Parts: sequence; structure tokens; C-alpha cells
Amino acid sequence: MMVRMQKSTAESILLYGFENHSPRPFDCPVCGLAMRDARDRSSFESLQCCYECKESFYYLHSDGWLKGERPDDEELANYLRKRGTRPSYSF
Repeated sequence: MMVRMQKSTAESILLYGFENHSPRPFDCPVCGLAMRDARDRSSFESLQCCYECKESFYYLHSDGWLKGERPDDEELANYLRKRGTRPSYSF
């Protein structure tokens, strides 16, 4: 059964979903970049991050990650700098 989940800050926008559905953010809570596809959705459901953060941080520091540790500001800044140099498309 569909129910009204929440009302956004813009009075004209209403978000609807299923009763047992928990909404996912548009942006990754770790890196702040947009969640784009099914890989990101799957990674968020299991580890609360996008696929790229899972590949870049979780697999390197899985023990700490499971304890709640996340990359520090310097590590995250380096990651975002490197990620910004890659093209956003592929052939």
C-alpha cells in the first residue's frame, strides 16, 4: 500500500513510497557525489555508501569500516581530486 512518506521543504513536492521503504539519499553520505545507478543503490543498502566509495575505502579498511570508521578529510580530498580527473563517460 502506498502512503505519503514525507513532505519536502518545497510545499508543492510530496514524496510517496511503500510503508516499509526507507528512502535513500541522492548523494553518497561519504563522498557527497550523486548516487547514479543500481550499483550505488546496492552498495548503499549494504554499506551506506556509493559503489565507488565501497571500492575505494571499504575493501581497503573493511574492519574499521564495519566499526563505523570512515576516511578522514585528507584521504577524502585526495580521493575526490583523483576522481575529478576521470572522465564521466566511457566508450
